Amino acid sequence: MRKVFLLLFVVALFGAANAQNNLLGKSKSYILSNTSEYSLQELTTDEGVKFLFSEVPDIGQLFLFFDGYDICNTLALYPVNETMLDALLEEIIKQGTKLTDKSWEIATDEGKQHVSLEMDDNAKFYILFVPLK
Repeated sequence: MRKVFLLLFVVALFGAANAQNNLLGKSKSYILSNTSEYSLQELTTDEGVKFLFSEVPDIGQLFLFFDGYDICNTLALYPVNETMLDALLEEIIKQGTKLTDKSWEIATDEGKQHVSLEMDDNAKFYILFVPLK
């Protein structure tokens, strides 16, 4: 069951099978009213930037950031562990076109996404998704 949920989550992230589940490019209100697989909290950074956050069991921490029109323009995923990170990167590599050692371009039904492996100030890896225009 966990593998099925993981597969569905990864597909939702990349929009490969069901574009309406792709969170990038969606409005905050749409995401809040149409995301039932996991709960979302609206939080604010120390700098005053509002974002949505979810702790997705067995997957990791999901951060959604929005532009001035409340359209999701950045998605950051902190995998729960190295196994999950490897599984996500494997799917990204399968679906994407390699740009650099740590970045890819993925085509979805709703457009292209730039995906990159990043490291935060605490030396923790995360995957960053940004729509390409």
